[in-house]
Amino acid sequence: MKTRAGLKRRPLLRYLPLVAALAVGGALLLSEQVDATPINLAPDRTLVWKDYLGVNAHFLWFTPQQYRKQIAAYKQLGLQWVRVDLHWDRLEPTEEGYQLSTLDELDRTLSGSKLKSLFYLVGSAPFVTTAPKGGPFQDQYPPRDPKVFATRMAMLAQRYPNIDAWQVWNEQNIPNNWRPKPDAKGYGELLLATHQALNQVAPDKIQVMGGMAYYSQMPTQRNALMFEKLGELGVQSLGMVAAYHPYSETPETDEPGKNEVLLRGKQLNDMLHGAGLKRVWATEWGWSSYAGPKEMQRLIGVDGQADYTLRRLALMSDQDYERIFLFALSD
Repeated sequence: MKTRAGLKRRPLLRYLPLVAALAVGGALLLSEQVDATPINLAPDRTLVWKDYLGVNAHFLWFTPQQYRKQIAAYKQLGLQWVRVDLHWDRLEPTEEGYQLSTLDELDRTLSGSKLKSLFYLVGSAPFVTTAPKGGPFQDQYPPRDPKVFATRMAMLAQRYPNIDAWQVWNEQNIPNNWRPKPDAKGYGELLLATHQALNQVAPDKIQVMGGMAYYSQMPTQRNALMFEKLGELGVQSLGMVAAYHPYSETPETDEPGKNEVLLRGKQLNDMLHGAGLKRVWATEWGWSSYAGPKEMQRLIGVDGQADYTLRRLALMSDQDYERIFLFALSD
């Protein structure tokens, strides 16, 4: 097993446990065998909410005055983890023409607030994107050279040593974030290059795989999970946190009469742990309280959002996530 990104050749048997587990687990996740049998929610662990529950926060899309108010309100909840998005094309609109002053200020504010942070870098800068010249969605294509992305992420980790964890890309299993179509091998090369670069400059920081949309299904490949495809490349040997985004129509299901959120989450987490991935985070989940017109979800309002959030927290507290991040603090 060797990729162009340089995964060392190892005996095939090293990968069989992960491949076999993911193949079986993938079949379960993609099947319809998820009925609504009553389930007793009885977590066998004690959750410390400030360590377990975090929130996505789009701080860089607001003014410093606005996000300082958001941080103050967030801290009143007694929570301490935030997940923040970084877009490469905004940080480096021209090659080595870095625009980091706003990020510098945010970093100082977060450090002073004593919040813990997970930052993820996503999207290609204009000078390195593989997008067709002059076409739309330039940043949603992967970079021509994964090592260029890796060097930028390493630079950020060095510049901002107070950031606690770094995540590599976001929802790379769907075309919106990896055009023209998801490519496990291509993302695996980006992941490996970034893992190696971060190990050189920030070996003590937590490294997180890009959060997979839903359960890592790849819409352009029937009955395929990207976790399964990455398993064939041996990513379990990197020691990174696995992450995905278990969104659904309601807290319990996308289809009435099924417990798919609880059952599929358990299947995937068991599968990942059985394959040797010790840590699993849900880095996005939640529902909007927007007033319409109706788009991706039913209109539930603020009270419905609160109800849905509490119901999902009850489910997720019974599952083996190390940390979860609600989406989002403010939009």
